[in-house]
Amino acid sequence: MPHPDLCGALCIAISFAAIALLLTLGGSRYFSSWLTPLDYIMSEHVRTYRGLEIYPLVYPHIPRGAVGSYDYGAGFDAAVRICRRGTNDTLTASRVFRIPHRAPFGEAGEARKASSDYAERLIDGQVDGQSVRDL
Repeated sequence: MPHPDLCGALCIAISFAAIALLLTLGGSRYFSSWLTPLDYIMSEHVRTYRGLEIYPLVYPHIPRGAVGSYDYGAGFDAAVRICRRGTNDTLTASRVFRIPHRAPFGEAGEARKASSDYAERLIDGQVDGQSVRDL
């Protein structure tokens, strides 16, 4: 069995790769120039649903100002990373989904909850045009 530190490092590396993929698929106009992948990792707590791991990704709606601070009062946007683990605890597949929302979430907790709810709906096949069947 792999060393636990290696599993954690692999999970973070895959998070970075998933975020990079999201950025290349159209998210770059929103946040590529002002957030690093470390800004997305808000918790090491792993939540599972129907055998898949769910990682909420919450980030400020407005880019960092010139002084380098965030305007948290402007709200938050969210995405979710959904992963499947293999039989030997290796990560076999992972995808990132942006949470569709007309306006920014007022609080980070609200965005995190919406990420988890959206992930459950995706996993249950209740979101038109999106699927996790390939995981």
